[in-house]
Amino acid sequence: MQKAENIAQFYTKWALGFTKAVEVNNTYKLAGGGYLSTCEDIGKLGQAIMEQKLIKEATYEQLLTSTIIDGKPTYYGLGFQVSQDAKGRPFVGHVGNSVGAYTNLFVYPQHKKVIAVLMNCTDPKVQPILDEAINALSEHPTV
Repeated sequence: MQKAENIAQFYTKWALGFTKAVEVNNTYKLAGGGYLSTCEDIGKLGQAIMEQKLIKEATYEQLLTSTIIDGKPTYYGLGFQVSQDAKGRPFVGHVGNSVGAYTNLFVYPQHKKVIAVLMNCTDPKVQPILDEAINALSEHPTV
């Protein structure tokens, strides 16, 4: 594994401000979020998912289809949320949180849009604000 360079400082938000996050080693959970990345690369991942360029068609079927359990949708496919946003637009993606990081990836295949947001802060409690921004970007035809 290649050692990352130029890594951002990670923070945790408290009532009175921010402190440096406790250093953790997430390499034990690589499949569940132990990677460091950039917003640009996460955007490229979203684009590749949208264009179905990474995996076999049958695997995309699993990734992009909500699993049904006891007749009810789970709103999760193969590792990704498969749902609709507040405006009823279908998307696939994920919101993630770990020590020192918070991420959003939303892929809108019907609108041909990918939105990626990465923050170097443990759950900054800003998801409603991000949802508003994502909604605005999703509605804009040229973004």
